[in-house]
Amino acid sequence: MDIYAEANQANAWLCKSMQCIRWASQLDNYFKNHKYIYLYRDVRDVALSFYKAVVGDKHFYFITKQWAELQEICLEEKKRIGRDRFISVSYENLISKTEPTLRSLCDLLSIKYQEDMLSFHHSNEAT
Repeated sequence: MDIYAEANQANAWLCKSMQCIRWASQLDNYFKNHKYIYLYRDVRDVALSFYKAVVGDKHFYFITKQWAELQEICLEEKKRIGRDRFISVSYENLISKTEPTLRSLCDLLSIKYQEDMLSFHHSNEAT
């Protein structure tokens, strides 16, 4: 991802894989000062989303079992990492209270909030 970001003149990148939290200590050793965004949502929504996905388990038992395991890991890592590099974001709040949630994310990431961030769905990346 570092190479891809550099090739595209990006100075940062984000990985949304939930599995990354399994290697948080190793990531900390490599990146030193990266940030964690713990986006959590209702397990029923997660299960339906993964059920429809092209890859992965398709039985709700296994989907929710993996979800629960990853939630526990995230909550443990949250204690270890600290508030200066870790933020918890409710998916429901991201949808219903978008601007204040986005402002909190910008604060953690040291990014200037811009009003047009709320128009992300009009971008080329969203289509």
